[in-house]
Amino acid sequence: MPGPALQVQLIRQWRPWEKFTGPKTEAGKMAVSKNAYKGRTWRILRGLSCALRKQNRRLVE
Repeated sequence: MPGPALQVQLIRQWRPWEKFTGPKTEAGKMAVSKNAYKGRTWRILRGLSCALRKQNRRLVE
């Protein structure tokens, strides 16, 4: 494995930041835009679960 200095030099020559690999078509962009949505569902369910627990505690008292 190359040393850190050589690795830095190789990466600067390679320039991976200039080679965009993201979606290029509109369909691909729409599909990728939904990736961040997955986490929101979990938060909503967590909030509902917390509310149900509180309600259940009140009913038990």
